[in-house]
Amino acid sequence: MPRKLAQRWRKVAAEGRDPVKEREAEARAARREDISLAVITADAFETRKAELKGDGKAGRWLSLLERHVLPKLGKVPVTDLDQRDIRDTLAPIWHTKTDTARKAMNRLSIVMKHAAALGLDVDLQATDKAKALLEKSRHVPRNIPAMNWRDVPEKAAEIIAAAGYGRQKAGWPISSPSFQMAVTALAYGAAFATGTLADLENCDVEVVSAWNQTGGT
Repeated sequence: MPRKLAQRWRKVAAEGRDPVKEREAEARAARREDISLAVITADAFETRKAELKGDGKAGRWLSLLERHVLPKLGKVPVTDLDQRDIRDTLAPIWHTKTDTARKAMNRLSIVMKHAAALGLDVDLQATDKAKALLEKSRHVPRNIPAMNWRDVPEKAAEIIAAAGYGRQKAGWPISSPSFQMAVTALAYGAAFATGTLADLENCDVEVVSAWNQTGGT
């Protein structure tokens, strides 16, 4: 038996093929079911454990994928995984649990790179493509009613007069940039956030301090 195997691999080498790669390909074919995402994820986790805090004993790195990705995609061969599979799996949490979804996406990308390192033919851009699809899905086109061009001068005059009248009456100047932004806010019936409230006082526009808003700097 060993002699026959040796002869076989010598023949493979003589034909210009790499015996090591041939053996690896045959081993993968023999355990085809073992290239499922669940198996490759577990293997990637074992490989990365040394880089994780406490050797990953807390399980957070792996549990994120176990909770949000593997229930749907765990049995899918990584070679068959594409951006649509990933998009459909993470879409339910992409805009509601954004941080969790992005972490899951990043870890899935690591798993795909690990699969590629094992010699598997995977799409390394699948996660980036899925991100693009998910970001695109958030955009909902909104039509803004057009104004008849004949009404534009009159409407503009009304807005400008409303925005500047109060300050002009009080004898206060209004800077050109602030005035333009005030007119825009007034046209859309919106509030205007600024760091210089005094510039827009008495402009008939709802003005709020940009410095007092949650998350401001």
